[in-house]
Amino acid sequence: GYYLTFKKFTLKFSVLLFVSGVVITFIGTQILSYGSGAFEHGFYNYLTLNVAISAIGLFGILSDIKIYNSTIKKIIIQESKNSYGIYLIHMLILTLLMDVTFESYFPNHLFRLSVIAVSCYMMSSIIVNILKRIPVIKSLI
Repeated sequence: GYYLTFKKFTLKFSVLLFVSGVVITFIGTQILSYGSGAFEHGFYNYLTLNVAISAIGLFGILSDIKIYNSTIKKIIIQESKNSYGIYLIHMLILTLLMDVTFESYFPNHLFRLSVIAVSCYMMSSIIVNILKRIPVIKSLI
C-alpha cells in the first residue's frame, strides 16, 4: 500500500487489475475443484499472484473515490482505525465460518463466498469494536 500511494494507476487500469484477479481466482478455483471433485482453495491464499493483482486493483479503485457524505466519511475513518485489528482476527473468524456447512443454505458457490466474506468482515469489525472498549487491549489493536 505504501508504494502504491506514490505509484498512481488510471481508474481503468485499476479496474482491469481487479477484474483480472477475480476472474483468475474464479476460473482457477473452478478448474481445480472440478478436477479434484472437491472445493480447492489454493487460489484464495494471500501470497498468490491473483490475490495480489486483485488487491492492487482494489486499492487503486478505492484511492480514486471521492466521498462527500460526512456520515460515510465517519464510517470509513472508524473502519480504517479498526483495520489492523480486523486483519489480525479475520483468519480466526474465517476458520470458524469454514467449519459451518453453508452448502445446504447457499448452493451457489459465488454467492456463498460473498456471504462468508461479508459475514467475516462484519463479525471481525464487531469483535474489534468490543475489544477496543477494554483499556489494556485497546492500545494493542
